[in-house]
Amino acid sequence: ADRCARLGIRFVQTVVPEKLTVLPDLCGDALVEPALAPSRRLARRMAVSRRASAYLDLVPVLEAARGGAPIYHRTDTHWTYRGSLSAYEAVCRHVGAERRTDLWDRPFEDKEMLLDLGCKLDPPVPETIRLVTATKLARRTSANALITSFLEGRRTKTPITASHVRYDNPAPEADPRRLLLFGDSCSNFDPISLTGQFAETFREVQFVWSASVDWALVERERPDILLCELAERFLRRVPGDDFDLEAEVARRMAE
Repeated sequence: ADRCARLGIRFVQTVVPEKLTVLPDLCGDALVEPALAPSRRLARRMAVSRRASAYLDLVPVLEAARGGAPIYHRTDTHWTYRGSLSAYEAVCRHVGAERRTDLWDRPFEDKEMLLDLGCKLDPPVPETIRLVTATKLARRTSANALITSFLEGRRTKTPITASHVRYDNPAPEADPRRLLLFGDSCSNFDPISLTGQFAETFREVQFVWSASVDWALVERERPDILLCELAERFLRRVPGDDFDLEAEVARRMAE
């Protein structure tokens, strides 16, 4: 936050809570003590920090979203499109952006899949999930080598860490600010979650799949907003300040 302030950039850090943090009452057995969840503990400490405004607590946001469409998949650790939409709206309020109200009304595909928890059961349990394509106004205008080689069939490994994409939105009503997002699968380089929702809202959105920030990229791009999103289960890993996106891409392409 201090580094961004010196660069004239608005910094926001947020954490995507685990299902056990938001929905502990749905467990047959008491698997965790919700009050001790890392995201709850971090929120309490950030509330009294001099940089309190840089942290957006999503736990109450997702708790408030209960009761409507599911906010998490049953056989997966990830949130649903509705869950990410709740977070999207909270971020927009936090940074003073006008949220789009039509993002639920976008093309979708219902697809039966083995997800990251269902595939661990014996026998595996598939789940039908709704994949919504958020983008209608925005277009993906660039993608790095990890993504293009995968999409062109030259690479079989899914391009996760160090993926980098850019979306441009020429719509007159788009927020004129540029957003740089460092995140994980809860954001995604495909427009099926936070990245796509933000791409429909801001003039430009870049997404980098990384828990660590590439500060050389930040200084080169000088976005208006730097948003860091992290799944709660990764809070035990301390991000590094020496992350080099180009070097990581080269390393992964050589695998």
